[in-house]
Amino acid sequence: MSPARAVLLFCAFLAGRFLAPVPSIAAEPLSPPALAPLPPPPSPPENPTTPEKVELGTKLFFDRRLSGDGTMSCATCHDPESGFADALPISLSYPTTRNWRNSPGLVNVAYRKTLFHDGRATSLEEQALFPMMSPFEMNRNLDYLEEVLKTVPAYVEAFQAVFRAEITRQRVAMAIAAFERTLLSRDTPFDRHLRGESAGLSARQRAGLDLFLGKAGCATCHSGAQLTNNQLFDVGKGRIKVPSLLGIGARAPFMHDGCATTLLDRFGVCGGGDAHGKTSPLTAAQLADLVAYLESL
Repeated sequence: MSPARAVLLFCAFLAGRFLAPVPSIAAEPLSPPALAPLPPPPSPPENPTTPEKVELGTKLFFDRRLSGDGTMSCATCHDPESGFADALPISLSYPTTRNWRNSPGLVNVAYRKTLFHDGRATSLEEQALFPMMSPFEMNRNLDYLEEVLKTVPAYVEAFQAVFRAEITRQRVAMAIAAFERTLLSRDTPFDRHLRGESAGLSARQRAGLDLFLGKAGCATCHSGAQLTNNQLFDVGKGRIKVPSLLGIGARAPFMHDGCATTLLDRFGVCGGGDAHGKTSPLTAAQLADLVAYLESL
């Protein structure tokens, strides 16, 4: 056999090996992560949480000097009395502009993998600067922000004490992020249920939990310790992140544009757990049970 023919036969053999049809194996659908108690909040090595840093971040969070005209602070749209949201269908905006979404609540925000309704930020440190420089929100030039804060002796001293360095926008964001990681709710009726307390949930709430995990289909997207799969879905107005349901009973209205004013309205919008508007499979009594469970969160 000639060398050329041997090479051709060898290539044909390889082609048969690598191009032959592969037997199809049906992949089993993955089960959503089980509901579980929240772990201790993270303390990133690049921005460890300390009491002094949290105190500084708290002052910055409530300081109106972080906005361009000195009228808005982070707390304007993340009000502690409204679950660190703003209880508005559409959030307030900087004068002469108009917002188009509402403010997500910040309770338990330490655990979220992405921030904003569209998931564009992957850390609290990254997220903190977006509203400040957005012309639709606080409209603050970040160069000016640094210079304004440097005129406040208490801030100059605090940044030196916390960071051993001068004021920068990145350190402002780090301090605010440290404060936001302390906004926790871990003793709700559902938390007590997860810890094994028999009286954690009422009978109606337990019935709602069974529906949540079963017939209503909610756990398909709202699963794990944070009750979200952290995925983005097209809702006809862009891709919106599946929100965590923790603390949902304290932050009406619901949906990114506030189109649902009550939890029952929310099921009318999404079809009882279906984000594509299918008819709810639940009766009125079952919906009431499901709402009772959600209020335990």
